[in-house]
Amino acid sequence: MLKHRIVIINRSGLNLSATYRRQLRYLAARLLQSQGVMYAVEFSIVLVKNSTIAKLNKCYRGKEGATDVLSFPIDLSTDVHAVAIRESPYKALGDIVIAPEVAIRQAIEAGHRPKREIAFLTLHGLLHLLGRDHGYAEDDVDLADMMAITNNIMESVYGRKE
Repeated sequence: MLKHRIVIINRSGLNLSATYRRQLRYLAARLLQSQGVMYAVEFSIVLVKNSTIAKLNKCYRGKEGATDVLSFPIDLSTDVHAVAIRESPYKALGDIVIAPEVAIRQAIEAGHRPKREIAFLTLHGLLHLLGRDHGYAEDDVDLADMMAITNNIMESVYGRKE
């Protein structure tokens, strides 16, 4: 597997063990490999409080309230750090922002562990950084494809959903 630079920033107050951080990095590397990414990449996973993600959700999507995950791909044509990014040995993808409070609520509703939900959201956000997008209807083909990719990686590590 390629060596990627995956920065995890925790501003949520949630306790993340070193083991769990390694697991998130491993899952991300598995997803990148499954998508045929043959170069070293760099991205960040930022865990934030509900108030922070609600502000981001309002600012960038025009939607009120906290959401579970937002992805911010880097656009080298407009990024002020584009020169430094281009000179890096890693291809910069962007940032994934996750609200653990929302993830915990969703995990309880779905009947599985919060760490599994955060891992799932990390992979979903990473697919967005890779250029995938989807609609929100239950029968959306792109959403179904993204869910299948994510579930396949999750099941390979966690086993079938409880």
